[in-house]
Amino acid sequence: MIGTLFFPQIAMNLKESYPQITIELHELGARVIEELVDKGQIDAGIIVLPTDTSSFHVQPFISDKFYLFVHKDHPFAEKDMVALSDLQDEKLILFSKSFALHSYIISARKEAGFNPNISYESSQWDLIIELVASKLGITLLPQSISVKLNNDQVKMVPLKEPPLLWKLGIITKKDTYNSFALKKFMEMFQDEKLSHHFPKVAETQQ
Repeated sequence: MIGTLFFPQIAMNLKESYPQITIELHELGARVIEELVDKGQIDAGIIVLPTDTSSFHVQPFISDKFYLFVHKDHPFAEKDMVALSDLQDEKLILFSKSFALHSYIISARKEAGFNPNISYESSQWDLIIELVASKLGITLLPQSISVKLNNDQVKMVPLKEPPLLWKLGIITKKDTYNSFALKKFMEMFQDEKLSHHFPKVAETQQ
């Protein structure tokens, strides 16, 4: 989702400002990205937070609310909002275990008082949407994915407060040399002009 929503604009801005810098992109789960950054095999990673701040410098990037995605004929589709506890008897479609969102959603369900009934797992958000459209379960995804959603069989439903938040951050390894290219890449995320191109999302809540 990070690659789909944000990377094209990031790459374009970097090319316009620093055409001599190129990016080698790796699309992997957050846990794998953390390991690669820690080993010095990649310079920076955009991941779902939280992460180990003893090992990484963390620059918060964006925060968004989770929504429930259901088939348009599902009873939840007619509700103004749904509580996490209402999902107890539902079949859930989640990201694969290598993705931070998997454990995050599992933990949120347990805090709501039940163990989730997982029907499918996938590494692709668009496949997850198609499974929902096929009435094979429901899912939770960030609101910003709606800008890419073009399936009229699927409806988004807000969750009751307190919100579940999708917090993204950029990590680099502590106590290591940062190249010119990496420094300019990190500086770019502090540019307000870049953020204007991203989907409108929720403000970070403490």
